[in-house]
Amino acid sequence: MVATNKLVTALEQLGLSTYEARAYAALVRIGAANGYQLSRASGVPRSRIYETIEKLVARGFVLARKEQPQLYRAAPCEEVLHRSAAEMERTHKTIRACCADIRDTTVEEGVWNLTGRHAILSRAQAMIQAATREIELTVVAPDLRELEPALIAAARRKVRIRAVVCGGYQPKFRETLPHRFGTSRPGDLSLIVDGVEALAGVTEPDENASAAWSRADGFVHITREYILHEIFIARAFEVLGPAAAALDEVYRGVFEGI
Repeated sequence: MVATNKLVTALEQLGLSTYEARAYAALVRIGAANGYQLSRASGVPRSRIYETIEKLVARGFVLARKEQPQLYRAAPCEEVLHRSAAEMERTHKTIRACCADIRDTTVEEGVWNLTGRHAILSRAQAMIQAATREIELTVVAPDLRELEPALIAAARRKVRIRAVVCGGYQPKFRETLPHRFGTSRPGDLSLIVDGVEALAGVTEPDENASAAWSRADGFVHITREYILHEIFIARAFEVLGPAAAALDEVYRGVFEGI
């Protein structure tokens, strides 16, 4: 029963209605059945079972054998999955093409809010994947681990990357500087792509993760100033070496409002 319930849930995620998913799962379990038998096995009302079967047959999930009474059986699972994957790929291509056409004629204005770490990192990844010239960012180590594949791919496209990393993690691309006080601000993420698109927010803890994304000139400018400030401080500590130790207390005092 547990496996059947999981199958029904997965089929619903694939786009089947609850009745359709229950009918297909029942046929997988019991084999060939007529409409009456399938209604009893699946829990789909008799008033809806034939309508449900017709939809499943039309989509290739169920095979019908014409006799009296008419019998039905589930199409092989691998066949169903292959067909569904092909349909999904065609749908994805259509969505990508339509979104690209719409984006070409739409001006994205204002500042948009994102909630949750997954949503924030997904937007950051999409920005990085679209970069053509330059990426500038401040990022904590856990987030960098998730964004690193996209950043490496961008570096291979000859996109310049300048990053300040908070935490003990060395990525596999150049122009990366360690943040002097990386443990004091967990979850900070600021990202600029090609000087025209900005993302800024906090990814930890997940229940409070929030960020803003925009192409507005003012938002991009302020976010870039912040990132450049962090790059400057990181480089200053590199140049000053041991002499920079005296700045630790000053920096922390300013940051903590002392």
